[in-house]
Order: sequence, then structure tokens, then C-alpha cells
Amino acid sequence: MKAIRPSPVDQRSQAVGESSGIEEVPRANAREGASRDGAPRDGTPRGDALKQGAPKDAQEAPQGRPTGEYLALIALYNGVLGSALLAAKRTGRLPERPRIDDLALAALATQRLSRLVTKDRVTSAMRAPFTTYQGEGGPGEVEEAARGRGLRRVLGELLVCPFCIAQWIAGAFGCGWLFAPRATRFLASTFSVVALADLLQLAYAETASRLEE
Repeated sequence: MKAIRPSPVDQRSQAVGESSGIEEVPRANAREGASRDGAPRDGTPRGDALKQGAPKDAQEAPQGRPTGEYLALIALYNGVLGSALLAAKRTGRLPERPRIDDLALAALATQRLSRLVTKDRVTSAMRAPFTTYQGEGGPGEVEEAARGRGLRRVLGELLVCPFCIAQWIAGAFGCGWLFAPRATRFLASTFSVVALADLLQLAYAETASRLEE
């Protein structure tokens, strides 16, 4: 059988490729896995393919914080407290300095009331319109998160944060001492006793668990 010899043109092309060290890639392989518009051939749109390779934090746009509602709460707090101080000064109710025992009662009562309002399992019924249940918390407490948008979300954030609600409770005690000191001392004393009783309950539970070990 007569052998087929390559033409001079083919020999020249092969020689050029070997001397340059570049392999000729078929056009079909160059286009493999992509269509004319740059999208993968599996049907995934180009934008989705880019998103799949992007970091998670780059895919999710950050939600705007409700700064307007925050400013409204700040204005409300300062307006009420400032008005109370001005009224107390005009009526001669504003003392020169607070009493030490009143400060101690207010601190204990504020701590206990802030946990009662934001974490207590029973008071979760009042927080339900603004929060969602997340799980169990400390003894007698639950963990929740704010829900919704705008003012609803801001109120939810306030109602699940004992550190945030504490200044509102402390401000309420301050106003109470200016205009109804006897009733305010009674309420502060009550919740201070509850706060100390909670500490004793926790200490008892810790001691009992260690004895059982």
C-alpha cells in the first residue's frame, strides 16, 4: 500500500509548532464549558455563576440601621427626663445630692427589673409582638431576638437588651424619687430584695450541685 506523505505546508506548520513549543488548541476546546455570552453551558446565568464564587458577605447587602427610630427614642428619653428635672427644680423638689441608700436601692432594683423586663419567661408574653423566641436562657429566662422593621424592631432591640433598658428604668426611679419618694422607695426595696434573693438561689443551687458531685 502506498504511504501518504504530508504536504510541504503541513510539514512547515508542524515544524513551527515544535520550534516554538506551543501546542495548537482546537477551537472547540477553547470554547468548552462556556457559551458565546460567557455563561456556563449547564444553563446557569452568568450573574448567578459570579455570585456562587463570591464571598458570602459580598452577596448579602447590609441592611440599613433604623437610625431615625433610634433618634426618636433618644429624643423621647431626654425630653421626658429633662422635663421632669425642670419641673422638680421649679417646684423645689430637686435635692442638692442623692442619698447613698437611695442609690444602692436603685442600683439593685434597676438590675433586677431590667432582667425581668427583657429576659423573664413569664414577661415574654408582653415582648412577643416585638421579639421572636430563640431558646432557653438562664434560670427562669429565655433568649429572644428583635423582629420586624422600623420602630417595631427598635422596640424589640430595647426589650431584649437588659443593658439598654436599664437606663430607662433608672430614669423612671429618678423621676419617682422626685415626685413620689415614699412609693418609689417601697418599689425599689421590693425589687432589691428580689435581686438579693436571686443571688442566694443561685448560690444554693451551685452549692447543691457541688455536693452531689
